[in-house]
Amino acid sequence: MSIDDRRLSESNWRPTRSSTVVSAAVAAVVTLGLAAIAGATTPAALGFFAGLCLAGTVRATALAERRVATILAGVLAVVAGLAALGGAAVAVVMQVGWPPTPPLPFLEFAPFALFVGGSLAGFGGLAAFWGVSPGADAGTAAGRVLVAAVVPVAVLSADLLAPMFEPVFRLFGLATDVLFVRGAAAPVGLPRMQLVVSFVVTAVAVVAVRSGIGALPISELAGEDTETELAAAVATTRRLLAWVGIVAGLSALGVAFGLATTELYSRLPPVARSIFAWFGASTALRWLLVALAVGGVATFLGVRLLRSAASERFRPDFLPVASLSVGGLLVVAVWMTHPTVARRAIGAASSDTGRRLLTNLFETVSSFAVILGVVCVGLAVAVLPLLALSIAGGLRLLGETTGAQLAAAGTLTAAIAAAIADLSILFVVGGVAASLLVWDLGEFAATLGSELGRQGSTRRGELVHAGGAVLLAAAASVVAVGTVRAVEAVPPTATASAVAATVTAVAGTLLLFVLAR
Repeated sequence: MSIDDRRLSESNWRPTRSSTVVSAAVAAVVTLGLAAIAGATTPAALGFFAGLCLAGTVRATALAERRVATILAGVLAVVAGLAALGGAAVAVVMQVGWPPTPPLPFLEFAPFALFVGGSLAGFGGLAAFWGVSPGADAGTAAGRVLVAAVVPVAVLSADLLAPMFEPVFRLFGLATDVLFVRGAAAPVGLPRMQLVVSFVVTAVAVVAVRSGIGALPISELAGEDTETELAAAVATTRRLLAWVGIVAGLSALGVAFGLATTELYSRLPPVARSIFAWFGASTALRWLLVALAVGGVATFLGVRLLRSAASERFRPDFLPVASLSVGGLLVVAVWMTHPTVARRAIGAASSDTGRRLLTNLFETVSSFAVILGVVCVGLAVAVLPLLALSIAGGLRLLGETTGAQLAAAGTLTAAIAAAIADLSILFVVGGVAASLLVWDLGEFAATLGSELGRQGSTRRGELVHAGGAVLLAAAASVVAVGTVRAVEAVPPTATASAVAATVTAVAGTLLLFVLAR
């Protein structure tokens, strides 16, 4: 759409900023304030921080397909998952102590409800500020987080399953001893096995070098005068190497079958026997051949990768390098910090039983595996809400006002938690009214943005509406609280009647707020 020959961007028709900011701020202040009054500030704050990071993950995914944005999204997802785990863990630890040891007592629900309320308020508030549907790119973000989790999950599995593969490791060690002529494979007597291995390694090294030379753009980088000569030289070298590889392979077969008896070997001239013994038992020669093989394969793969990167048709964009790099960085970070984390976890134990439990856990499983497992669980915790948002977005259940609705749901959850924690009715009703205020401001911002746009003159209308909504919410709360106090002052009546009167008063005043809107 264009006005006065100016083309307005799509973002102009998103919810207006002022009402959205007030809505998100009210949700954050009321939710965290109720948590502070209820004595559960830490779970709510960690949940709020996790919600912010999760919203940042979705936003970083939506901004661009650049690898920097992908890395940022992966890091934010990890932080969100760990913060969510921390919030739930704190809600448990603040009631039973660290570490939780069985048997666990009955846990109060209010800290967990405040943690959920903080998460919804943080995620919804930031999503409302950006004015986009949080489910639009949640599926892509979840996919990238899952790819990032591949590396730590693979390393964790290898660490836990290492004892099962000990025979394989021993076999691999024996193979390296045979390859480099050391240990149990040291030459004793007739070096038949060493000769066969030497010829096989020679053949492999020659084939690898031949492939590497063939992949190099030697003739392409040469001048026009020398291009033909260099191409012929490369072809001759590769042909010679092919013959060397064939001879080495046939020699390995000949040695394996022709030198099966000591009589045939003893009939060879002393010089031939010395050459065979050196060729079969020289560790330096084996290292040289292995280095040539590795260099040839690396050259072949490196040149092919560079050619693919320079190609317009076959770019290696399918490789999730950024996501896998995040996973690798997580493994490195855990490897560097796991001794310190384990030591501090044991030192923070509030009882001897818990201290012994942690010590036995770290000694049995290893602190690296335990902490890396926690990181993997954190990634899973971050993926689940992203998948839920993606499914909801696919079902067209989310829109531009979803952020404000989630923030309002978070504030309402905090109000319910305040009621469970047996706070004053003033805080409970105030929290419910605040949740309706958050929802009202978010809906008004969306309506105003779709009709007038962000570039329209909407500031005065937003201020008037916000002021009226705050006064109406305050009046509804006062009426509800006054009704409850009046019912309490009346001479005792049947309990069912008193509860019905309280519920009716609260529901009626809040319904009045909604209808007056």
